[in-house]
Amino acid sequence: MKIIKLLILILIFSSCEKEPFKPIPPKPVTTTHTNTHSHNQDCFTIWGDWKLIDAKMYLTNIETGEEWVENQFGYGDSIGSLRHTDPIYELELLEQNKTTWKFKRPINIPGISEFTLNNDTIDVYGLNVTNSNYSIIEHPTTNNVDNLLLGGSARNITPIFDDRCKTLEIIVQEVYENINGYNHYYYTILKFKKRQK
Repeated sequence: MKIIKLLILILIFSSCEKEPFKPIPPKPVTTTHTNTHSHNQDCFTIWGDWKLIDAKMYLTNIETGEEWVENQFGYGDSIGSLRHTDPIYELELLEQNKTTWKFKRPINIPGISEFTLNNDTIDVYGLNVTNSNYSIIEHPTTNNVDNLLLGGSARNITPIFDDRCKTLEIIVQEVYENINGYNHYYYTILKFKKRQK
């Protein structure tokens, strides 16, 4: 009798249709710069000298879906950072109305030219320019590991010109990082005004 019951149980459980395991897909990140910003390339080019006037960090908690914006210069503070915590590299330190970025056009595109931070002509970065992308990189002549300005990495930047051609916004420092035990995605939009000579 026990054998019959055991066979019936095996028959019942083996006849059930099983679905393969499917992991739950993560919620899509909606705080993307393509949703609310458009590129108006008819205004003017990125080449030249720019002064930082504003900076906002756009964050998404990937696990909860919560999204928010942090103004880097809020509450009377004029110092900010491209990194959610303290800046590691000089490029990540932001100072309202003092930080300057200067882009030199390469001889050919695609090509490499120079990027100057805060008028520092001694520690100059490289600028890699393709037909569709800009990246701030280590200067091509840098051959000493101790002199790396970005730790050997690069910073992709995306320029956005506003509708009235008055300012330039640059999307930079797209990062996936663990913050307070949660996985986050964030980037910063820097707002610049062209410096007059």
